[in-house]
Amino acid sequence: FRAQDFLTREAPLINNYVVRVIGSAEGYALYENMGALRDGESAVLEGATVLVLRYKLPEGGERASILSFEDPGTGLGLYYRLIPEDGVLAEPDLALSKQPTLVSFAVERGVLRMYLTGPNGE
Repeated sequence: FRAQDFLTREAPLINNYVVRVIGSAEGYALYENMGALRDGESAVLEGATVLVLRYKLPEGGERASILSFEDPGTGLGLYYRLIPEDGVLAEPDLALSKQPTLVSFAVERGVLRMYLTGPNGE
């Protein structure tokens, strides 16, 4: 049962959070990794470990946030960060999970997909 713990507990929690976050976004872009985003490289459609989400604010204007699979120095995991108004990326605001060994994003037939690989290859 412990070998399947990621599938039965962690993956559904990640899914619920990501569905809520993506559901309120007005748009998104995928980047190969945080280095590609910071360097201003072009967005990709597959093999992305970074998802940038754009939101319209009720009072006008926009904000953006990032879901990224990376190791920012605190361990490999799926992290969330809000992009500040000045656009300077800081450390992640929180770790959604440090259990996945791989998280990737892709657009397939116009649908955004997220793939999670758990600690036991599940």
